[in-house]
Amino acid sequence: MAFLDSETLLVTAPRGAGSQLSVDVVTAGTLRSPANRAFSYFAPAVTSLVPQYAFTGDILSDFSIQGRELGSSLEDLDAVRVGG
Repeated sequence: MAFLDSETLLVTAPRGAGSQLSVDVVTAGTLRSPANRAFSYFAPAVTSLVPQYAFTGDILSDFSIQGRELGSSLEDLDAVRVGG
């Protein structure tokens, strides 16, 4: 965190997910900023699948997902759903 002036702090957002998250600033005198919903992470976006088609039935098909904001590691993912 960097203190630029009495009205500006420069901070690095932690890894995370969600939208309309509160941002709290607490001073050394324990004064706290009022409630807000000021920060959102970009939602994951799938930009392509390779291959785009798979066989139907009981055959399992692997495919690759490319996109943005998919996380930094496998632990960042809760689920990948195909068809619902």
